Amino acid sequence: MSDRYRIFVPHASETFTNYRPHGDGLVAFEVASRLAARGHEVHVMATTMDLTGSLPATLHLHPLSKPVHMGARGILDYLPQVRATYARLRRTGPFDLIHQLNPVHAGISLALFGTRVPVVLGAYVSPWPPGADSPSIMGAAEGPVAAFLRRAVTAVQQRLASAIVVTTPAARAQIVVPALERAKVFEIPHGIDPGLYDRGAAEPEEGAEPTIVFLGGTERRKGIYELLEAFKVVLRACPEARLLIAGAGGREGQIAALVETMDERSSISLLGVVERADVPQLMHRATVFAAPSYGEPFGMALLEAMASGIPVVVTDAGGAAHIVDSAGGIKVPVADAAALAAALIEILRSPQRAQAMGRYNRQKTESVYAWDRVIDRIEAMYARVLAGRRT
Repeated sequence: MSDRYRIFVPHASETFTNYRPHGDGLVAFEVASRLAARGHEVHVMATTMDLTGSLPATLHLHPLSKPVHMGARGILDYLPQVRATYARLRRTGPFDLIHQLNPVHAGISLALFGTRVPVVLGAYVSPWPPGADSPSIMGAAEGPVAAFLRRAVTAVQQRLASAIVVTTPAARAQIVVPALERAKVFEIPHGIDPGLYDRGAAEPEEGAEPTIVFLGGTERRKGIYELLEAFKVVLRACPEARLLIAGAGGREGQIAALVETMDERSSISLLGVVERADVPQLMHRATVFAAPSYGEPFGMALLEAMASGIPVVVTDAGGAAHIVDSAGGIKVPVADAAALAAALIEILRSPQRAQAMGRYNRQKTESVYAWDRVIDRIEAMYARVLAGRRT
């Protein structure tokens, strides 16, 4: 690509990081750093920055002069810092684009209203379903007035934007003005580096214990309780099966206490937090990956499993429902432990089918979700936005 752009990122997740277990921050870093590696000049703001190693020369970081917590009050404190940083940088040259990365907090891009620079919002991920014990971006106990105000601010923000990015069709639920969809919505998923998860030509060891891996938060919305219930049935059908549970989310103690009461406890391992560098090794122990979430907004752990060449079982909800094809996994209803157990048993009992599913998933991550492919699509979107601006 010949065009190189000067891009201002007014918000890049609560934590902009390239190594901590923070999904939004890791995705934001990949987008910004890979754009910079291609020669674009990228200026990034975030509430917290925690990075290691060398960075591209054209990736510029702008820590806050006053740290804020991104609730409703925090956003109001954040906006003046956004405007001041932009104004200072603007004195050294014009920007081509403003790109507010994930999560797209309501109102932040409005701090730059009047700059006459195209604004890109996203990528948005799908919302958690109501009652899925997820905190609101305006606070854990958002009332009707706050919800109305957030929606109104979001509507203004989206109307003024030149482009809106969604990761999956499910994320279109975040667009509060449906009439905007055709005009300026681009579907671009999050990406992954398949090379990090390559196990080479090796297939799963013959005779190895059939293993189910879960990697994610231990909150109820992740489907962890349904998975434990389903595993009771799985173990009766496949007595040699094992369940590995990795991740944290505030309910580790409750999960551990529950597992201790189960007759199946000797076949369940609670691994706690797994460092990013160790995730490929964990995935390569899996016969099947289970993600029984109530409506996963996107599913980076799911992509990690697919890139590792293993089949998956997911719920038919949220972003995951649009990522997984029948050739690579099985979708089950939300909160249906019986259906989850049946799907897991079906894969565990069919080694050849499981291997074929894994190969399909690996190929799909390479052709659709590899970061190089994703950044190609982001650059193409930028070109369309700027072309439309010139006409």
